[in-house]
Amino acid sequence: MKIKMKRTIYLPFCVFLIFFATIAFTESWEKGKITFWSNGSANIMNADGTAVTKLMDVYTFKNLSFSIFSLSPDCRKVTFVIEDIVTNIRDIVVFELDSSKLINLTNGSPPASVNPRWSPDGKKIAIISYELSNYIIQTMNSDGSNPQIIYKEDDKGIISLDWSPNGGEIAFTEENDIYTIDISSERLRRVTDGQFLLTEELTSLRWSPDGEKFLFIAGDRRPERKDRKLYIVNIDGSNLKMILSEDGDNIDNFNSCCWSPDAQKIALSAEIRPEKQEHIWVMNSDGSNIERLTNNDFDEYFIDWRESAFFVSEISSLIKTIWGNIKTVQ
Repeated sequence: MKIKMKRTIYLPFCVFLIFFATIAFTESWEKGKITFWSNGSANIMNADGTAVTKLMDVYTFKNLSFSIFSLSPDCRKVTFVIEDIVTNIRDIVVFELDSSKLINLTNGSPPASVNPRWSPDGKKIAIISYELSNYIIQTMNSDGSNPQIIYKEDDKGIISLDWSPNGGEIAFTEENDIYTIDISSERLRRVTDGQFLLTEELTSLRWSPDGEKFLFIAGDRRPERKDRKLYIVNIDGSNLKMILSEDGDNIDNFNSCCWSPDAQKIALSAEIRPEKQEHIWVMNSDGSNIERLTNNDFDEYFIDWRESAFFVSEISSLIKTIWGNIKTVQ
């Protein structure tokens, strides 16, 4: 398969004297914005790979490591998983970009919380937790209040989750299958049914914005993460289709994926051969016409695709955001 390369172009900066800070003005591309994590920074760029801009930097937090970054639907808050490297406790935190306020949502209870996902309206966050041999799907308000257990499993590991576009259901991968659960009725539905081997795991599950399909990565669960493939499937489990594989495409080690806001495109973070460095790629929703968007010196992963447009300002070790009226291209 021929892969198109696209060079990243950096827009010029201007000085906003009142705040004595450098501000990067960006205008929304017609297909929205892609957010990603790279080299300790949360970043955003146009969906054509231009205008890469930092949202925030995480330089030095004593005894803490940051991972699994996700931007809220209104692009004003960022969720992270933080891990205390001394106690190994993992928490979910929210960083408010406009106030630089950092909020710990879980505070060590449960002691292992991962994979935060914002609800479509931005009012709630769903997480996966592990406690006393139980895997738990839990929702809470975006400030950490009103935590509710939606699903608990004491046998199989829950790996990835996402909200339905209407916010009424949560889809999740339980080792090598996909399930959905209705939040109100707690009705559980199995989507896939044994199509994948027990040695495989399904990750980076994403519900399409039109509500019709699931996108996910499947592959060997061993640490080497070999032979990973990109799949789509209808929400009723029909028409399971592998749309991209590592073999022969000059890319491997698929990390994360997401839909464009109109469900016509897919973004993927994956390594390029032979560099063994993760970059961001975009393709049609059937896996065709894949293009490489980024060519930076650091790995890029934890990707999301948003419609919002805004500008940000870099100040000291953490980024503070200054909001303004930004035109959205129609």
